[in-house]
Amino acid sequence: AGRRCSISSCFSNAVTAWSSQTRGWGSACASWEVTQVNELLTQFDDHPLPFIAATNHAAKLDPAALRRFVFKLDFKAMSQAKAAKAWVHFFKLEPPRELAELEGLTPGDFAVVARQMRFSKGKHTSAEIVTALHAELDAKPGAFRRAGF
Repeated sequence: AGRRCSISSCFSNAVTAWSSQTRGWGSACASWEVTQVNELLTQFDDHPLPFIAATNHAAKLDPAALRRFVFKLDFKAMSQAKAAKAWVHFFKLEPPRELAELEGLTPGDFAVVARQMRFSKGKHTSAEIVTALHAELDAKPGAFRRAGF
């Protein structure tokens, strides 16, 4: 987990780590856990710069912690139009029809597949790229999967 501070803001992607240290903020049991959580919340309140945090597990955050964040953003999967633009950006190819069948893609999926493609020789076909994107979707926990024939 990392933390970067500048003159204008502070970003941390360690929110999940903080919550796992105390088995979820709402379930602190030992006195040191309660003290640690209270100190962290005090630091949020007193921080002089805008504080930005990220987590994939917002549901595990304690309501007292959530109140410290003025804005709460939830990033959803890309629309078909944005996925088509990402395809062109990452693969420099026209997007195939099959791309529209893949629901739930994120920019990170395209970036991972583009990196995977760098490790194998030769130019990749659109079908290979679609297969790799589909594998990324399948690897996501709780990912939406369409049943069909």
